[in-house]
Amino acid sequence: MRRSALLLLAAGLAAACSNGPSDGAVAANPTASDTAGTTGESSLPPQSGPQPTPTEVPASDLGTVFTPRPDIVDAHVGEFESWSRPDGGADAVDIHFYTGTPECSGAYTTTEETDSEVRVTLHTGTLPEAQDKACILVAVFATLTVPLEQPLGDRSVVSGA
Repeated sequence: MRRSALLLLAAGLAAACSNGPSDGAVAANPTASDTAGTTGESSLPPQSGPQPTPTEVPASDLGTVFTPRPDIVDAHVGEFESWSRPDGGADAVDIHFYTGTPECSGAYTTTEETDSEVRVTLHTGTLPEAQDKACILVAVFATLTVPLEQPLGDRSVVSGA
């Protein structure tokens, strides 16, 4: 009787800890971790509909300053909350976003510039040196400086997410 109860408990725990159906079926509401490919990029379809436009804030509204880390792993595209014009930098913008701690998380951007807008795509992920670390789950308000090919002028800044 005890053995049957222990086997039933073990089977229940194994089922509860699994990441999805064991029969190969796709989960009804997949997450990025359910559908991530071997490259670390999410294979979820892009969100449809209008994306929120980041707002311009004073240059003094800085978060923890991050430096670009294009070597991050498990990278995914994310939104940034706001942006600012850095002091003395007409050919750059600072973007402000939430991510993990700088000991474990990194970010980089890609940009597309036109005469009327600067489209900034934020990529966040895990630092390579933190892959096997135990990282705390704390949201950090972060700032990343994005260099531009031309001065920003009166162009709008939009999210590429």
